[in-house]
This record gives sequence, structure tokens and C-alpha cells, in this order.
Amino acid sequence: IAENNKGAEFAPLLAVMPDAENFEDVTATLAGVPESVIAIYKETTGKGYVFRVVSTGYKSGMVIMIGIDSEGKITGSKCLETQDTFGKEPLIDNSYNGQSLADFAPNLIAGATMTSNGYRDAVSNALQSFTLASGGKLDPAIALEAKIAELAGVVVPEGTKIQLLDMATGELYEMPESMV
Repeated sequence: IAENNKGAEFAPLLAVMPDAENFEDVTATLAGVPESVIAIYKETTGKGYVFRVVSTGYKSGMVIMIGIDSEGKITGSKCLETQDTFGKEPLIDNSYNGQSLADFAPNLIAGATMTSNGYRDAVSNALQSFTLASGGKLDPAIALEAKIAELAGVVVPEGTKIQLLDMATGELYEMPESMV
């Protein structure tokens, strides 16, 4: 029974990292990851990590698993839960395979722009979290881009200057007017 329960527990993880042998939940050990990353699993033989991320597509509550190997390349992604009604998530699942933070390129599906954007944000947050989990530091420009993407769609009065504070370094960044 315990073996069957373990298999069921790891099934979503294995779906995005098929070569994995076993996983350890390391969520509590990592600080500074984006808030949308709700669980982090380390593959116990060093093959990489799997991230459980909550994002917002057309509606909130999209839950996506993203596997990233030890080299920082995506091994798989799968939408586990969604409130979106379009059913386009399977078209996006695994479309990011092989990408890393350095060559990350969004995949947009016609007729599902908001779902695609939510998926993109989840994958971006997982890639950033991998950098932190593997002992690296985030490039402030990448973190700024992610924050700008997170704020996309927020309406502010014309001429308003938006500044973002990097809580890790204390540096203040001003959002370019072209992005407001």
C-alpha cells in the first residue's frame, strides 16, 4: 500500500521528469523564490528539480508542474489544475522542453493568450527558482522583467512613475515609461 501511495504521490513529478528515481520535498529550505512557487522537489540522485507553481491565466488557480534538469533545461511541464474553460493547456504542456533561463522564449497559443501568459509566468518563475535552488543568484534584470510581467495589466494613471525595490539587494529600479 505504501508503495502504491508513493507512486501516486510522485506520478505528477515523474510526468515532468521521467528519468527521476525519487524526490525529496525541499520547499521549506529555499528562501527568495517567487511566491507563486508553492512546492519544490529535489530529485535525490541529482537529476534536477520539479516545481509546483500556481499562476493566473484567464482565471486564477492554474497549477503547473515544471521539471528542470541539473543543467537548467526544462524536462517537462504539465498543467494539473485550471479554471480556464478553453482546454488549450495540453497544447502548451511540454512546449518549453529544452529551454533554460538563458534562452527562455514564451509560447503563445492563438485563442488562449491569457492562459499562455499564465503558463509563461509559471515557467519563468520555475526557472528563476531553479537558479536559486542550485546555488546561483538571479540577475536583477531578469528579476525586474519577471516583476514587470507580473504587473502586466495593472492600470496606473498616465505619467505615474513606478519603482520596484529588490528586497534582496535593496536596489531600487525604475520601470521604463515605455513599459507603463
